[in-house]
Amino acid sequence: IFSEKDLDEVLQTHSVFVNVSKGQVAKKEDFVKAFGTDDQTEICKQILAKGELQVSDKERHTQLEQMFRDIATIVAEKCVNPETRRPYTVNLIERAMKDIHYSVKANQSTKQQVRRGVSLRKSMADPHVATTVTVLWHV
Repeated sequence: IFSEKDLDEVLQTHSVFVNVSKGQVAKKEDFVKAFGTDDQTEICKQILAKGELQVSDKERHTQLEQMFRDIATIVAEKCVNPETRRPYTVNLIERAMKDIHYSVKANQSTKQQVRRGVSLRKSMADPHVATTVTVLWHV
């Protein structure tokens, strides 16, 4: 649900576009037909409240990379090597996740994905790491 009260903090313009990349502004009759009003500010509020956020491929890739790192960080914070009693590094967890081709789900939070359960046992060279991570992710 849209919670920002000042639209100028959210929008670059109050204009409604058919194709923003080509600069094609919607015709009045088109947005009256689609939204039942010609008030572009009200239309912007409806779009923000009910529309879908579109992000570029680069933004999506950056978000997924950050989520991947966040998941690895959570796992690393929860795991210790049973022999040395030292924590595993985020890089070690990331490598293990890459080895098993772990894929981040953009529509789930990082905590949900950690809980979702994934077995790293097959890919990790150190069996102690695999056991620790498997136990953590199957809780």
